[in-house]
Amino acid sequence: MPRELERMHVFLTKGLTEIAALWSDVQPGYAWVHWIAHLLSNDTNQTAAEVRQAYEDLLAEMEQAPLSSETLATMLSTFRKVTTSYWPSLFHCYDLPDLPRTNNALEQYLAQHATMSGG
Repeated sequence: MPRELERMHVFLTKGLTEIAALWSDVQPGYAWVHWIAHLLSNDTNQTAAEVRQAYEDLLAEMEQAPLSSETLATMLSTFRKVTTSYWPSLFHCYDLPDLPRTNNALEQYLAQHATMSGG
């Protein structure tokens, strides 16, 4: 095996070994974030109230889930804190079709209109 590939193999093996201990935290966290992304993408065109209810149901499920470590508990606490800070305006976009759903899309939308208006 070429030397560069051997070094890459050692590097990847070391990284995977170090991360293996974190997998029990990453796996449920990833599943929750993936499901939340699915809910917020709203591919089924639910109303804001329906999306909010599904999100609340998932948050309740997360609250009841057994946590495998303090690390996962901290990540979940941080996620809840961030969700709470965005909660008041998180769901408006589902009832207002022209309102962009992400900060990036909103910034592009506003920039486009600023350019069109000469701003």
